[in-house]
Amino acid sequence: MKDFLLKLLAVIVAGICTGIAVFFGWKVYQQEMMYKKGDDTYEMIEHLAQATPITEEVPANRPEPPTFEPETTPVSIIEDPEEPQNQEEPIPVAEIDFAALTAVNSDVVAWICCPDTVINYPVVHGGDNEYYLTHLVDGTENGNGTLFIDWKNSRDFSDENTVVYGHHMQSGKMFACLVEYADQAFFDAHPNIYLVTPEAKYKIELFSGYTTTFDSSAYTLRFSSSHEYAEWLREIARKSDFKANMHLSTDDHIITLSTCAYSFYDARYVVHGRLTQVDGRSNS
Repeated sequence: MKDFLLKLLAVIVAGICTGIAVFFGWKVYQQEMMYKKGDDTYEMIEHLAQATPITEEVPANRPEPPTFEPETTPVSIIEDPEEPQNQEEPIPVAEIDFAALTAVNSDVVAWICCPDTVINYPVVHGGDNEYYLTHLVDGTENGNGTLFIDWKNSRDFSDENTVVYGHHMQSGKMFACLVEYADQAFFDAHPNIYLVTPEAKYKIELFSGYTTTFDSSAYTLRFSSSHEYAEWLREIARKSDFKANMHLSTDDHIITLSTCAYSFYDARYVVHGRLTQVDGRSNS
């Protein structure tokens, strides 16, 4: 009888272990299918938008990044700037077919690309900060989500600080590579990100990246005075993990890219950049 009970117990334990293995195997399969669905959708959208990424050429004689003393920031703030002049500069991203994109989803407001990384996606502006956490750009429910602007921001990137959110996917997709900006070498290789809207083309000149909390000052969208704005610019520049050499002014518009970090509970990694128009047309 004792041997029978031991055998029965072994069978039950084996059955439980098999069930657990099947359950987790199914969960892994579901996750992989989710990743594939997200990848397939964004590959289709990339083709639809004609947004084939172009490698950014780094000059062979590019100077070494400057060195700085600890506890100092190389980013200076100008509170009374002169009238900015738009630049004429080719950018390493193709023309975007926004008519085709908005036919899929009228919430699409921009395309963002970081050369030599996976970031090559549409950006949307919805009615809240929840829907696009769990839906692809075509409306399909999927954990990859879509890159989206904070719903309280203006659609045209005209606020002092426009926040763009994206998931840190285990697959490495969406905004997962933002956390790499904690490494100076990664910044040196990817100092610029590019943004295209139906009205203009922009270079996002990065100057700060760091780990923060979901409710930190990094997510402040507008400021009551130029002095308050200048103080905020100084604050976020001081926090940076990497060093960049830049002169900012209170006429500049900032883009903040945000994703999850895993250094502590509810951590975020943010990267700040100055939005510089490069197609010569006047800002709206």
